[in-house]
Amino acid sequence: MIDVSTKKSRAIFYSSTEWKRLRQRVLERDHYEQIANGVEQRVD
Repeated sequence: MIDVSTKKSRAIFYSSTEWKRLRQRVLERDHYEQIANGVEQRVD
């Protein structure tokens, strides 16, 4: 499990190469669309 319990651990995780690669793959898979708070948004 990834530790995101503190601001520092979240910063380390979200700045990691592993996260950036995974996020890019998901954005490509989902055609750069996301849903946040029930509202569909396009990520540019």
